[in-house]
Amino acid sequence: MKSVLQNAGWSYQMPSDDEFVARVPMTGWSWGEEFSARIFPDGKIQVVSKCHGYRPQLVDFGKNKTNVESFFAQVQHTIAQGPMNGSATEPGPITQAKSPSANKVGSIFIGCTLTVFLLGLLMYLLFAVIGLVTGTLVMPGRGNGITLHGTWARIVSGLILVGFTGLLLLVFRKNRRKRSG
Repeated sequence: MKSVLQNAGWSYQMPSDDEFVARVPMTGWSWGEEFSARIFPDGKIQVVSKCHGYRPQLVDFGKNKTNVESFFAQVQHTIAQGPMNGSATEPGPITQAKSPSANKVGSIFIGCTLTVFLLGLLMYLLFAVIGLVTGTLVMPGRGNGITLHGTWARIVSGLILVGFTGLLLLVFRKNRRKRSG
């Protein structure tokens, strides 16, 4: 178990003799995960991968599943390397882990996609604030977009700002519940 976690590059601690808790570093896919593994007396291994609780992470983009699959592929590969501590073991089927280069390309793509999406949201938030103050709301889109003036611009701007505020409260309230519970 120790060699598998070290080969993965995950720093770990051992709260007990049969339990490991590792930190998966941040990537373009996520802010990092906490990975825990426990070995039962019958030889079964239970693992859990979850996003860090102190950073807002709405979607894991399959990173937790990838962590678990990669871990078990590495365990099977380590077992297939040969007997450990002089005990004869029968190797199970070897599963090929994803190549690091594919993970880097995927991480960069997802990171860029998230950045563009967040910048778009911030742009609409900025236009809503400007629309509320000036009474002119510009809603860019494909083609010409929409421009509202006067009272309608302020009403729509206010609705957009209330929506953003509600979304932020929902995200932070959900994170606060996870940390306390």
